[in-house]
Amino acid sequence: MTRVNAGDWVEYTFILKADVIMACANDTVVASCQDQATVDQAFADWLTTTTYTGGKNPVMSNDNSGAPNACGGVTVVTWTVTSDCEPDVTCSATFTVTEDDIEPTFTVPADTDIYSDANCGYDADPSITGDVTDEMDNCGVH
Repeated sequence: MTRVNAGDWVEYTFILKADVIMACANDTVVASCQDQATVDQAFADWLTTTTYTGGKNPVMSNDNSGAPNACGGVTVVTWTVTSDCEPDVTCSATFTVTEDDIEPTFTVPADTDIYSDANCGYDADPSITGDVTDEMDNCGVH
């Protein structure tokens, strides 16, 4: 213990605990009909938008299980910040790829009679039966 005399100046240092404050990613909706790599990149970029400040020795983690399917799906991610001096702080957000609910269109070939031979065999080749034409799909023809 140090003795302080009247009139002496004493300097004190106080360490104030800063609470963890999180800014969670916004719920996000992207269109289907993109390739999976594009959705994966958008999802990876979105994951980085959750931020935090404060805490003592803070560490942020998340329970990411991967981007939704490019044809439609939902992933909910929960982020957690752990800190030496306070309870864990969490937030959750949703990344959605809209479902492709527009049916493809096409022209059906004309009705064709197919006859079997004596052994009940037949030829169902599209050059004989006809083939679908004018295939259209808002997500592309595959």
